Amino acid sequence: MPLHMQPAAAAPPYLSWPIWPLEKLTRNLQSVRRRTGSDPAPRCCYVLLTTGALNPVHRGHVAALHHVRRELAALNPERPVIAAFLSPSSDVYLDGKFGRTAGGATGALPGAVRYDACARALASDDFVDVGSYEVRFTRERGSHWPNFPEVCADLQRDLDAKATALWMLGDTAPPAAAAEPPLPTAAAPVPLLQVIYCCGSDHYIRCGLGRGVPVRSGRSVGVAVTMRAGDDHLSRQGHDTNDPSAPVYILPPLHGGPLAALSSTQIRAAMSTLLEAMEPNALAAVMEYLSTAQRH
Repeated sequence: MPLHMQPAAAAPPYLSWPIWPLEKLTRNLQSVRRRTGSDPAPRCCYVLLTTGALNPVHRGHVAALHHVRRELAALNPERPVIAAFLSPSSDVYLDGKFGRTAGGATGALPGAVRYDACARALASDDFVDVGSYEVRFTRERGSHWPNFPEVCADLQRDLDAKATALWMLGDTAPPAAAAEPPLPTAAAPVPLLQVIYCCGSDHYIRCGLGRGVPVRSGRSVGVAVTMRAGDDHLSRQGHDTNDPSAPVYILPPLHGGPLAALSSTQIRAAMSTLLEAMEPNALAAVMEYLSTAQRH
């Protein structure tokens, strides 16, 4: 077949993934603006971010972000928490964590699968979304993978660049529903959209995040640490100052029964057992039925 008639190579799937989808954030930010009315805008709104393998994502990951939202709302009601992001790690990073066989197999699900699982899990969540910044760093692009400070910095730069436009968006867009009150005239200053990196106490201590997330350029990023049961050596308080750029919050454990104890390692082991015990087509039929039954 002549070269000009060769079918075009399929574009890498990550090119169609939004790096930081802002639809949910925008809706929640506009709700804040409506509630503000003629009062001054909030000084700061928080946007949560957590990174990890998400191999695979489970309800505990999502519950942890909602837990942080509730705790911060109680500690700092004048700083609304308007959105959160899960960021699946790069395949390049997971190659090092899980290893690869001579045939190229790895103990991690492919990045495209982990991203798609997050997107499906969060489809009906009005607060949490999935970012693709990390997972875009595929093996084909080289050996670099972004560590969490780089991911935090990218989200913070994106929000800093778009904060005014997102806050003012309602001046030209009609309300989402007729029953909603009109937006008040936007008043300066527009609130800061401050990234808060969410992690566990082990990560917090190991990486020395007591003064926030260190970034190479731009504004600092705050931290919200969710303790585990027994983490009595950490003080349960918010280390906040007059400068909202890098607050550090030490939060109580998530008491969610089985959700608090979930782990991706356990889920992978259960999936492996099912795959060994059942014929693949039979397993697919059972999972399809269970998924449908749960929705009804």
